Amino acid sequence: LLVMEDAIMTAPEESTLLPYLSVREKDNPYRDFVASYIKRHFDHAMADNIDELLKMVENYPDQEIYVIGGERVYRDLLPYCDTAYVTRVDREYEADAFFPNLEADPEWEMVDESEEETYYDVIYHYTTWKRKK
Repeated sequence: LLVMEDAIMTAPEESTLLPYLSVREKDNPYRDFVASYIKRHFDHAMADNIDELLKMVENYPDQEIYVIGGERVYRDLLPYCDTAYVTRVDREYEADAFFPNLEADPEWEMVDESEEETYYDVIYHYTTWKRKK
């Protein structure tokens, strides 16, 4: 499970995000706090850049690696992924960051979509996308 700092900042202590790898931004003012939080609450390894991260991932050849992060994390790491599990919310929100639109990317195809789910007035679907070979 690959988790970026912004996801860790809001993770509940009883979270099941174990184990994971995290790439840390050098100029993040919360870096020391996040690193300390991670060390206290998670079985982890950290990388300072994508090349280092990819080398670390080689140590887990038989395990699936999951990415949790923000828009930049997804954009940086999506080229290294072969599967994407995406929750599609059927509602528009004002936002300044988004997950890449896989529908518009010819390298990806949706291979599974759940039945419609609802949470109060929010309608959503779980989707699975595979990179075309």
